[in-house]
Amino acid sequence: MQHYFVPKKEDEKVFFYELDIFHIKKVMRFKNNQKVITINNGYHYVTELVIKNSSVVGNIVEKLDVNNENINKTSVFVSILKPKRFNYLIQKASELGVNDIFPVISERTVTKFNSEKEKEKKIKQWRWIAKEAAEQSERNYIPRIHSIKTIDEIKPGPSANYLADTKLRTTMTKNIQTVDETCCVFGPEGGFSSNEIEILHEKGFSSISLGKRILRSETAPVVFLTLFL
Repeated sequence: MQHYFVPKKEDEKVFFYELDIFHIKKVMRFKNNQKVITINNGYHYVTELVIKNSSVVGNIVEKLDVNNENINKTSVFVSILKPKRFNYLIQKASELGVNDIFPVISERTVTKFNSEKEKEKKIKQWRWIAKEAAEQSERNYIPRIHSIKTIDEIKPGPSANYLADTKLRTTMTKNIQTVDETCCVFGPEGGFSSNEIEILHEKGFSSISLGKRILRSETAPVVFLTLFL
């Protein structure tokens, strides 16, 4: 069944995002009483659609016992890439189970923003991509896409904190700790500058290698999440 995260649940009714109402009616062309899976506050529900004119609401039929989240929590700080590549990164990281994504502007970040309004518009787009990817992979929660940070604003997590360092060029690090919460920072095309690496080391991030080959900036986080989630 089609999955939809819903922003609101009242008693045994759920209410959909406007874009999903369009998707239900115009793309999927669902009919009245069609059943879908809705997700709210971490819970999955079999839901029967009630379609009236321009409105769509859902009547909950059954609560499901589903937990598709990873045991370990993972956050990534990722330098913003060109739109298509960054969208891919968010989509795949969301499918793999990342909990938090922090977009970062670094010295070599190619994408530029002319205003705060432009930043907010882009963040909204990224959040929708994460939502759709979480629906496709039947997750319980949508990954959190945070506001854009600078290198100076990056803060380490409570447990293991890593920096994917292309300068190491060694075999893939094997002694990465398996802990409840892991955080890793990934650079842009061309990598971080020496000054940025020094700042991150001072903040408590330890350099790790993801192998002898240089991975594309959108590939490195996917490899990391695949290996350690």
